[in-house]
Amino acid sequence: MANGRMVNTYLCFWALTMLLTLCTACVLSLLLYDRFVEMPTRITIENQYESLHNLPYPAITICSPNQATISALDHFNKTLVDGNLTLDLKKVVPQLLDFSFGTFLLGSININELKHLQDVIERNRYSALDVMSLLPQRCDRFLKRCFFEQKIYPCEVLFDSILTQNGMCCIFNSIYYFKNNKRNERKANFIKFKATKADLENSLTVVTDYDPEDAVEGTVLYAGSSRVIC
Repeated sequence: MANGRMVNTYLCFWALTMLLTLCTACVLSLLLYDRFVEMPTRITIENQYESLHNLPYPAITICSPNQATISALDHFNKTLVDGNLTLDLKKVVPQLLDFSFGTFLLGSININELKHLQDVIERNRYSALDVMSLLPQRCDRFLKRCFFEQKIYPCEVLFDSILTQNGMCCIFNSIYYFKNNKRNERKANFIKFKATKADLENSLTVVTDYDPEDAVEGTVLYAGSSRVIC
C-alpha cells in the first residue's frame, strides 16, 4: 500500500509539473504574440543595383602624342619681340617637354638653354604654362570624327581641352576644362551624359590623327599612340 501511494504521489507531482510548464509556455507565447502585434518586425530588402539607363558615362581623356606642333611653334616664334631671340626653339622645346613631363625622349637636358628660353618667355610676358598650352595639337585638329549613341557629333561639342600631367589633352563628360589658356576650372550647370542603352552600338567612338608631319622632331610621345585615361 505504501509503495502504491508513493507511486501515485510521483505521478501527481509530475502531472502537475507538466501542467504548470504547459500553462507557462502558453502564457509566454501569448505575451510574445501581443508584443509582436504591438511592435511588428519589418524586413526591408534594398536593391543595390541600378539600371544602366540612369548611369552617367565616365569622364574619358584622350591625349595627342603631338605635344609640340611646328605650326604652333612658328606662330609662337613670330610673337616674340623682346630678349635674346637667337634661341633655336625647335631644339629647346623638346627639352622643355622632357623637363616638364619626364618623358625622357632626349636623354639629356641643357639647363642653360632652358634658362635662356625662360628669360625669353618672361620678357615677352609669357609663362611656361602659356607655352605648354599653346604648342600642343589642338583638340579640333586631333579629333577628326566623333560617333556617340549612333550619331555623328562635332567633336568640340563632346570634348573640351584639359591640362593633365601628360600635357594638353581632350576630355569627354567632365566637369573640368582648361579655361582661357590659364588653368582648369569647373563648368557651371554641368550635366553629364547618361547611358540610354547598354550596348556597344551606343558607345563613344573617336577617330584621331596626331599629324606627325606637323610635329617638332623629338616631341612625339608614346611612340605615336594616343593615351586614353578613364
